[in-house]
Amino acid sequence: MKKIILSIFIMTGLVGSPFIQSSAEAQTAPKSQNITVKVKGLFCDLCRVKMQKSFKKNKSVQSVSVNLDSGIVILKLKAGGSISDATIKKIVTDTGYTPLSIKRS
Repeated sequence: MKKIILSIFIMTGLVGSPFIQSSAEAQTAPKSQNITVKVKGLFCDLCRVKMQKSFKKNKSVQSVSVNLDSGIVILKLKAGGSISDATIKKIVTDTGYTPLSIKRS
């Protein structure tokens, strides 16, 4: 009888299915990532708005925070989202500024 029940589970695909997960597996959802970009040339509110609009066009970016005093742009990515350093540099450069450094956390 046990062999029949096991065979049914195997044939229906329930063994190893996402419906049968341990609590540890269920809690390992992708986390969002923060990226800190040091940018040269950010001085005014127009700079802030331009930078925010440029990064928000990228589908992986959830939010953009710009600190004019420090020249820091903080990108918060959507869960599972990604953006390459090359793409970040291109966005900053195309917006008219100079990227100095990129740090991920």
